Amino acid sequence: MTSRNRRVIVMKTLAQTTAMKLVPSISTRPRRALRCVPLLVQVCAACSTSADLAEAPSDAAISPNSSDAAVNVGTRSDAAARSSDDAKAVFSLDGGALPPPPTVCTASASALLPRPAEGLLVLDRSTAMADLAASGTSKWAVAVSAVGQATSSGSTAWGLMLYPKADPSGGCCTMPTDDMAPGVEVTPDVLSSSSIDSALADAAPTGMGRPMARALVQAGNYLSTRGTSTSKYLILVAAAEPTCASDDLCSDIDDARSKDAVAHVASLLGIPVAVVAVALAPSANSMQTGQAQQFFTDLAKAGGMPNTTPNQPAYYAPASSSDLAAALASLASRMRSCSFALGNPANSTANAQVTLGDARIPRDVTHQNGWDFGDGDTSVVLYGKPCADARSSSTPTSIQFMTFCPEAVF
Repeated sequence: MTSRNRRVIVMKTLAQTTAMKLVPSISTRPRRALRCVPLLVQVCAACSTSADLAEAPSDAAISPNSSDAAVNVGTRSDAAARSSDDAKAVFSLDGGALPPPPTVCTASASALLPRPAEGLLVLDRSTAMADLAASGTSKWAVAVSAVGQATSSGSTAWGLMLYPKADPSGGCCTMPTDDMAPGVEVTPDVLSSSSIDSALADAAPTGMGRPMARALVQAGNYLSTRGTSTSKYLILVAAAEPTCASDDLCSDIDDARSKDAVAHVASLLGIPVAVVAVALAPSANSMQTGQAQQFFTDLAKAGGMPNTTPNQPAYYAPASSSDLAAALASLASRMRSCSFALGNPANSTANAQVTLGDARIPRDVTHQNGWDFGDGDTSVVLYGKPCADARSSSTPTSIQFMTFCPEAVF
């Protein structure tokens, strides 16, 4: 037998002896060390025997070139080298650090409160607002005082749009010509009170004509294109019937187009319209509703948010600033949002559940009848019947939002 053959036999015998000694060390480790066995098996997928899983000194990693040993055993990390008893030693094939573990999913359950609703005040600034109310002050003064009180509460995101627009040239029925690019004086916001006060201080009831129909359409278009998920409302505050039937005739009554405009906003765009007629003159005959009263009654019913106070017309008919302030406060309490704020984006959006009261709401990504995430997964938005149920509640409604972690697959 040649000396080369004798060396091969000796090396094989030593390797077998070493393996037999090391195998029991795995089975006799503390029970806690068994947690790492799946990781070792995964890392050493090419190992052919249990001996390949045995722990070896870091300076003795074997990488033979002979055909008798085709398996490369990875080295231990520095942390494992410092403590041979460390049950959480991590191995890698190339000796480098393994990637960090995935983000831990945490199940959660919480009651979500609605975001403030957005209410756009569409305020008449025509010469009709300069008329005196029963209190002896102008309708404009009545409106300015009441709006200032209503918007200071911070519970609603109020905005402001005036009609007609100021026209230094003395023209009438002045409004933007593009209905998709309306002129909104103040964007809806819960902190808009001071901005609204400033806009009203700079305005005056000097507009010629009352282009109500165009103002309603433009206001509805503006709200419907805002990139917020919270519910939106339009509050018309007028002094008299609309004119501007042909957009440039100041005195032609425009009741028909204004009714169509309200129906368009409320039915097609899905934005409720509340109607307020400031200090409207009473009908001459108490047994027969006058034309203006009937117009505002029809308008309020078409808007889908009529006055529900007993023994009052379908529209709100304040005669003083305190009456108007009370009417706006009542409307604000009815302006319920179907958008509920999440503190942080959900960490498991595919395993979420929403309940309203005792009823579980299905998720509906088509936004017809159910719930879905909105605002970059920072809110839960209700659609269809669940939204109507939340709005019709006598008190502000909260919803229960729960997330569940996906089951682990082994």
